[in-house]
Order: sequence, then structure tokens, then C-alpha cells
Amino acid sequence: MSAVDEFFDEIEPVIFGVGALITLLFVVAFALAPEVAYEQVDGLRLWILAQFNWFFLIVMLGFVLFLAFVIFGPWGRLRLGDEDPEYSYLSYFAMMYSAGLAAGIVFWGPAEALFHYSTVPPLYDVPAESAAAMPIAMQYSIFHWSLTQWSCFTVMGLAIGYFVHNYGAPLRVSAVLTPILGADNVDGAVGKTVDILAVFATIGGVATSLGFIGSQFITGLDFQWGIELGDVGTILVITGMTVIFTVSLVLGVDRGIRRLSNFNMALFFLLMIATLIFGPTIRILELGTQAVGGFVGEFFQMSLYTQTAEASADKWVNNWTVFYWLWPLAWSPFAGLFIARVSRGRSVREVAFA
Repeated sequence: MSAVDEFFDEIEPVIFGVGALITLLFVVAFALAPEVAYEQVDGLRLWILAQFNWFFLIVMLGFVLFLAFVIFGPWGRLRLGDEDPEYSYLSYFAMMYSAGLAAGIVFWGPAEALFHYSTVPPLYDVPAESAAAMPIAMQYSIFHWSLTQWSCFTVMGLAIGYFVHNYGAPLRVSAVLTPILGADNVDGAVGKTVDILAVFATIGGVATSLGFIGSQFITGLDFQWGIELGDVGTILVITGMTVIFTVSLVLGVDRGIRRLSNFNMALFFLLMIATLIFGPTIRILELGTQAVGGFVGEFFQMSLYTQTAEASADKWVNNWTVFYWLWPLAWSPFAGLFIARVSRGRSVREVAFA
């Protein structure tokens, strides 16, 4: 059976069909009445942020604390299945990194630090674009792109992987319902409903990532070389990235994602080394060290900061930290499935630590 045949053979018609239909309805609504659709969606967004920002902050911090318990506690010895690990540590880490944060952190991470340098987060009372603002800008960027986002993906991956590899549940998000429904019953109506919601959430997460990366890539072309692509160019760039993403999925983990992830990690380390060699090396190391220290020392304060002095739902913490937590939550069904797939044979501690 070819890779394409295997890909289509794994598609569940009901889950795929309903998820695609809901997505199509949203696309049609935004195409026919973009302003009305935007007002409705944005109004819902602001209401959710105004009422539940505290909840999302607590939940995401809870993921971090849970993984810390898993790493240092007795549950870490549990394994995902009885087989030997399928991939080497190097390939495993490369795939975990690429499936989680690679695209976002490479494209958006540096730009975020510049934003925080020019507009300092309200948690800190220091002048913008000052020497004191530099480590804070780096500190918040590290905070937004490290433990908390990764913990969300990892908890989902562990929950799915444990029941898939140890109880024979199907490789779907609904596998987390195995303790309630049983491994043989997660394919019913309740399980399919959960999987459909997971598909819809994943599409939102993917759309956000592609939108950010595509717009930043196009802006970079215009800024660096004066190449203006316009709306058609934007569509072509995003379509091209979608094709690459789809091809890697169709080829499977071994022939597509693993090789692409190893290549990504090689480029990442090359970029990092080049930055250290050709940039202000000592300054980078000093700034990075102080930023990491601030991140460690003020992690809980940043994690639970709700900006109570500002009553508006459209406030800084909602537009930055809470947005960053909702983004991986939307991504977590897809990332969790991938982590569960590649983690067969590894201990829970290994997965949590990676």
C-alpha cells in the first residue's frame, strides 16, 4: 500500500466530513460577509477573554506543575506500550520540537522581543526602549515560547499515548475517554463528537500559525528586497506552506516528518551558531543569562498575572499571554496525536522531559 493509500485509509469519514463541513461554513461566512462575521467572532473572543482569562492562566500553569510531578514522581516510570522506542533520541527530540514550537518561535519569537522592548509589559514599570527593558523583553519572549506552551502539547500527548499504546484505543483525541467509555466504545457518538471538536480546534490553530508565518514572510520580502506580493501572493505563499505540510503528513512519519524535522534542527543550530559567531557574542550571552534568570525567578508571577488594574477585555495580558495559551490549546489535539504516535515505547518521564 502506498503512502497516499495509507493516508486516506486512516481517515474516518464522519469525523472528517463533519469537521470539513463546519470549517467550510466558517469560510463561506467570512467570504460572503467578512465584516459581520468578524464582528461576531471578535465579540465572542472578547467575552471569553473578559470572563475566563484567569481560568486559562491557571489551567496552563497546572499543565506545567503536572509535568513536574510526572518527571520527579512515580508515574514517570510508566511506559507507553511494551515495544522498544521507534526513533533515536536525536530524531525524537527533533520531531517533538518541530511539531510543537519550531515554526512559531523561529518566525515570531525574535519579533516579539522587539515588541516588548518598545512597549514594555505592564507587569514591569521600566521605560520603553531602555537598557532595563531589554532583559524583560527577552524574559517575556522566553516565557511565552517555552515550558508552558510545550506542557500543553505534552500533557495531551501523554493522555492519548498512554491509552492508545497500553489499552489499544484508536489513535484519536477521543482516546482520553478510555477510562470512562472503555477502549472498545470510544468510537461511538461521544467519541466522534470529541474528535470533531478536536478537528475544528486544530484547524483554528493551524490557520493562526499559517496566517502569522505567511504575513511575516511576505512583509520580510517587502522590507528586505522590496518585493510586493499583494493578496494573491499571500494566498500563494500560504497555499505553498499548506502543500508542504500536507505532503509531509501523507508521506508519513518515517519518510516525511522525521526527515523534515532533522533538517529543521540542523538549520536551527546553524542559525544559532551563526548568530553567536557573527553577532555581539558576549552581549547576547549576558542578556540571555539575565533573561533566563528573570524567567525562572518570576515564572509564577508572570503565569498568574491578570492585569486587574485594567478592566477592558482588550488589555495587554489577554492580547499576549492569554492569546499565546489559547493558541497551543487549539493546536494541542494535533500535536498531542503526533506526540502519542512517535512516543511508543518511551517512558512517561522521557516524554515529559523532552
